[in-house]
Amino acid sequence: MNEQQKADLSKKRGQAAVHISDPEERKKFISAQGEAEKKGASDADYEHLDREADDTIATQGQNKSVGVPSYRHGTDYVPRTGLAKLHEGEAVLTKEENEKRNMATEKKHNVSLYRAMSHLNKGGLHRALRVPEGEAIPAAKLNAAKHSENEHIRHMAHFAETMKGFKHGGK
Repeated sequence: MNEQQKADLSKKRGQAAVHISDPEERKKFISAQGEAEKKGASDADYEHLDREADDTIATQGQNKSVGVPSYRHGTDYVPRTGLAKLHEGEAVLTKEENEKRNMATEKKHNVSLYRAMSHLNKGGLHRALRVPEGEAIPAAKLNAAKHSENEHIRHMAHFAETMKGFKHGGK
């Protein structure tokens, strides 16, 4: 997520926060994006923050004012035990069912590798390594990325290394 998108998300979350009457819930809601950025949020984290803002706007803060989260846009993980607002047509899985589903999904494809592949086409590795998208990534930076602590960056780097020998753009 680029800086403009982060700013837009922050503005959206500010507009959503207006609807939250409980001061403590409003404070937690507002600080969530900053906390995520401190931890080095992933695109998935930002997507969750965006969905949470949509839910808060859609319910006019009712889901936050009473401390009951709403997962109107869905979620693959509930962060804490407690009440949640369910909507017609939604499904609920047990923890064990969700783990089985996730294991089955991981066998089909590694989520981080899948993200690496889809974001590579969008210049994700260039952005992560701060290399302008029109320029080739220097070999030293690519090699360092292959040993990154960030699994997503490692996968993007390995995928880029693999793809070096292929023709791009359908030419």
